Amino acid sequence: MGLGLQILIKRFLSHNDRPAPHQRSQAAIYGALSGIMVGVAGLSGGGPIIAGLLVLGLDMLPAAATSAYVLVGTSLVGLLFHLSANNIDWSVGLSLMIGAVLGALCAPRLLMHIDPQKLNQYVKPFMGLLLIVMGLRMIV
Repeated sequence: MGLGLQILIKRFLSHNDRPAPHQRSQAAIYGALSGIMVGVAGLSGGGPIIAGLLVLGLDMLPAAATSAYVLVGTSLVGLLFHLSANNIDWSVGLSLMIGAVLGALCAPRLLMHIDPQKLNQYVKPFMGLLLIVMGLRMIV
């Protein structure tokens, strides 16, 4: 929820168009949050990664690409640990994987046809609001 607020504040109150310097320590914290989400809850961990990258000043397209790169590693580690514990529901997992791969193939192609400025203008606030709503739903 805090990351969502940071995204909204940067989007609407910051008048500096240049990205903030990428701070490795902050990025490591967002990465740790992502890893905890993968290990504890089986979530992808993409939420804190995308939110963290947006807070660090990346535009939406580089944030999405960087997130995809990072998620390969976290997903692989999560997969290996859950494989060793025999926790995977293979029938549901295969269907989910097919849908996710199709979505992952389509989304970058669609994004190539969208103006990056408009994407940042609309998606960053949406991501901020989405993270706030998700945080509130987890609390309530």
